[in-house]
Amino acid sequence: MLLFTKKADDKAVFEICHQVPGRMRLRLPALLKNPGLEQSVVAALRSGEGISAVRANLTCASLVVHYHGPVAPTRAALLSVLQPIVLPGTASSAGARLAQSKPAKPQRAVAKSRPARPALKPAGRRLGDCHLCRLKLSAARWIMTDVWRCWRTQWTQRLASTLAMLRP
Repeated sequence: MLLFTKKADDKAVFEICHQVPGRMRLRLPALLKNPGLEQSVVAALRSGEGISAVRANLTCASLVVHYHGPVAPTRAALLSVLQPIVLPGTASSAGARLAQSKPAKPQRAVAKSRPARPALKPAGRRLGDCHLCRLKLSAARWIMTDVWRCWRTQWTQRLASTLAMLRP
């Protein structure tokens, strides 16, 4: 379930990309552009009511928020905490409008297809700098090499046995 909270000029402040009871993951594109925001964002969210822990991942520009109880923090509450830090000097009218909207619902277990997002490439970083991405790429290369090797061996053995049967 993607919930976008947008500023007037269509730049996303944050997006709730995953949510289960007790935990939610937020994407903050501003963390890629300004890693110095991490400490202030984490401290501000930790001071929120019902929030037990916050963990930031700068490589993925995401925050994991652990909260108490079955009710998640609302989008309006998150926006009121994050907007002044991520977008200083913005009016609080967006927060007031979102306060009137419904609270975020937990994500269902059914997988939904998402439109492909363009890769975020901040200045000075390559797309392969993510440790998790490099690990996945290494695993994929290893698996493909192993599959190719196995297929080639089996095919060669089948070809040899077929040729042996054809020879008198």
